[in-house]
Amino acid sequence: MQYLSEPQLKELRNFKLPEGSSFDKTRDLWLFSAYSGMRCGDIQKWLPSHVTSEGVIKYKSEKTKKNCAVGLNDVTRSILKKYDGSLPKQNSALINKNIKEVLRKMKYDNIMVNRVVSIGTKDITHVIPLSDAITMHSAKRSFINLMISKNTQIAHLGTMIGNDVKSLMVYYKDDTSQIKKVMDEIAFI
Repeated sequence: MQYLSEPQLKELRNFKLPEGSSFDKTRDLWLFSAYSGMRCGDIQKWLPSHVTSEGVIKYKSEKTKKNCAVGLNDVTRSILKKYDGSLPKQNSALINKNIKEVLRKMKYDNIMVNRVVSIGTKDITHVIPLSDAITMHSAKRSFINLMISKNTQIAHLGTMIGNDVKSLMVYYKDDTSQIKKVMDEIAFI
């Protein structure tokens, strides 16, 4: 499963789409997930009352049945402001169709990625455009990788999205380019 990097998320946020169009709403829903970690099913059940007076989104995950809490940030706050505290309604099939089209418009069909498909005990790798690999579920993966890149503690991340550590590691794509930075920031006594 693919995800968008932080620079790609920023590019998607800034990409011009007709205001109020189906594509604009899809982008907002996808970004809301990518910056909150909320699953599509949880977003579809969004209520403005999920936001506390302290600016924390609190909800019970439909999938894991766990209580989740994640703070609002500039992106989620601006999306909620755009829709007066609500979120637009779209089903996952439409979101998946539209996000692929938005990414094609952004020329993400020129970025090739590996998609590994397991058949029995055999893994088969296909090279496909990034635009075709991204789904609504990729937004959650983007959130997890973004939060880990920002040094969020795994326990906190689990509380944000309602996953245990083992489940989180399924979503995380190890970025070995950060290993030297991580070690350089550790002071040993």
